Amino acid sequence: MNYLAELPEGSSASIVLVGNGPSVQLFRKAGEHEALEARASDLMKKGLEIRLCMNALRKFSISAEELWAGCTPVPGGIPELVRLQNEGYSYIKP
Repeated sequence: MNYLAELPEGSSASIVLVGNGPSVQLFRKAGEHEALEARASDLMKKGLEIRLCMNALRKFSISAEELWAGCTPVPGGIPELVRLQNEGYSYIKP
């Protein structure tokens, strides 16, 4: 992530990616997104957290066991975004 690369030496950041809607399909273990999974794994080692909307996971019939290691289901994506913003996180939509 460019953001992590630009942090001054000795600085840290808390980054949470919240997946909602059809995007949750990207985080399935048995999929065509192995390169993305490898990159995300490296970023998770640096502190990235990935949280996925349970409503969307149910809609696309994806169980928690099918997700990449380190992904955390949350009850709802939008409520999670609101909660994080109330804790001081900034919302950045790519």
